[in-house]
Amino acid sequence: MLNLHWRAKGSWSVVGRAFAAALARRTPVAFIDPPEGLPVSGVPVSADAVTINFGDWRLSPTLPGRRVVSYIPWETSRIPWPIRRKLRRLDHLWVPSEWQREVFLRNGISAEKLSVVPLGFDPEAFHPPVTPRQPGPVFRFLFVGKWEERKALPELLEAFCSEFRADEPVELVLHAHNPFLADFDQEERLRQELRKLGARDARVRCRGEVALADLVRAYREADAFVLPTRSEGWGLPLLEAMACGLPCIATNYSGLTAFAHAGNALLVETDGVIRVRDPFFFHPWLIWGTWARPNVAHLRRLMRQVVEQREESTALGQAAAREVAAKWTWDHAAEVALARVAELK
Repeated sequence: MLNLHWRAKGSWSVVGRAFAAALARRTPVAFIDPPEGLPVSGVPVSADAVTINFGDWRLSPTLPGRRVVSYIPWETSRIPWPIRRKLRRLDHLWVPSEWQREVFLRNGISAEKLSVVPLGFDPEAFHPPVTPRQPGPVFRFLFVGKWEERKALPELLEAFCSEFRADEPVELVLHAHNPFLADFDQEERLRQELRKLGARDARVRCRGEVALADLVRAYREADAFVLPTRSEGWGLPLLEAMACGLPCIATNYSGLTAFAHAGNALLVETDGVIRVRDPFFFHPWLIWGTWARPNVAHLRRLMRQVVEQREESTALGQAAAREVAAKWTWDHAAEVALARVAELK
């Protein structure tokens, strides 16, 4: 059996819930302080069981269990010293990708403490439509992710507005809500970024935070997915888009390369790396290292390619859907997680 704890906001809460359900299908799970709305299994918490913490890793030393595993996503090349010192004291760490494992090793985290356990997606929700979508009069690019510096939205807007003329039947839809920023106004932020570009482009539209069914519909109504991110510990929206059969454009860097490669996605070249700067998510008094600078010119060419080469792009999306369904579901992730638990002494 396992003990399981998580307390998180946004996408990480969704991740914890989905992972918990997959684990509970395979072994008894005792939930520590379960979030509201989660069905409680009735299994009591055991001090002899392994505890997996999907929540705040700083709580791990306070949690019961024979061993406590802290699942930690990470997106930058450097772990600031105060955080690194605390991570070294933790019992065991899971990371979602081999890229992140290498980052942690370079930052002095012991290999004996580290295991790679991938994330996954729900194939019941995210899959290609039974009836293939027919091309509409307007080609729609879709972006899904928080509006933050790491996602490189200014570069995406620059690429879109520069590449496609105002009279071309192409649009960009942003699902870029940020629940962590108080009074965040996605529409106003978009207007600000377009003003910087000297653009007044009505073909770029925002959608706010949506329920799962609406998110699935957004993938189904899109013609291509684009994520010119600077860095990802994993990249769940990209995986979901691939599972839905969309041709996907993403930066050739970081954790998403665990499942996205030249055979199933269009990968944006990088212009090296730049220093991490985002005072809200990454404290400015600490040194976080670097992340990628996506090449805007190459991003433009790939966006043009998927518009003009519809047949080839559709085939690429279909190949991606088949591959990720065979390798990257939550059930697959749970099997890997249980194998790692069995290795713990």
